[in-house]
Parts: sequence; C-alpha cells; structure tokens
Amino acid sequence: MSAIADSLVLEQGYTLEQVKLGLKDWDIQPILIGGRQVGEIMLRNNELHVAIVKGERLKLGKCQLIADTLTKLLTEKGFLVTRLFKGDKHRRLIEGLGFVHTHSDDETDYFWMNEYKGGKHDRN
Repeated sequence: MSAIADSLVLEQGYTLEQVKLGLKDWDIQPILIGGRQVGEIMLRNNELHVAIVKGERLKLGKCQLIADTLTKLLTEKGFLVTRLFKGDKHRRLIEGLGFVHTHSDDETDYFWMNEYKGGKHDRN
C-alpha cells in the first residue's frame, strides 16, 4: 500500500475499499529523500494532506523537505488549505508550519496557508 493508504487503513481504521474510493480524485505524489520514498503528498486543487511512512516520521523532521515542498506548492498555487479531525494531535505541527485555523464544524478544523512560516523541523 501507499503511505497515505497505510495511514488511512492502519491508523484511521478505514477499509481498503473506502480508501480507494476516497483517493480516486486526488493527485498523489511521492516524497523522496535520497531516492527513497518516505511518504506522499495528497493534493486536490489547493487542499493538501501529507502522510509520512511511520518509521520515517522522526527522521523527516530534521530535513528541508517539508519547507521545500510547501514553498514550491505555495509558489504554484498561491495558497493551500488543509483540514484535521477535531482534537488531532498534529494541529500544533500544522499551525507551526504557518497554517491558520479559519473555522470548524462538528467534526473538522479547517486551515489556510498563504506563506510558509517554518517550524521546529527547520532546526538541526
């Protein structure tokens, strides 16, 4: 499976059939470090989601890959949006990168970014 499919099935509890149906309209691009795939970007219009292979998550935090990827996408698209389930443990990371909370509904928090602001992962 892909990094995104693994995350959705193994960590979020979706079935493989649900994942295949849910991902069919998304552009999924690999995240490569030194020729090795460490995750994937899931992009539809300006909405961005990222999945990092579980064993690579701590290692990835020390590289420029996130900064380079976000800067490139912001240059191409002008802005990015993402969303998290309420209470998601990654909210602090998302906001640290420069995503700003715009609104919420019963289950989801929505975020917007128009410039990359960096985060802890940029420090060595």
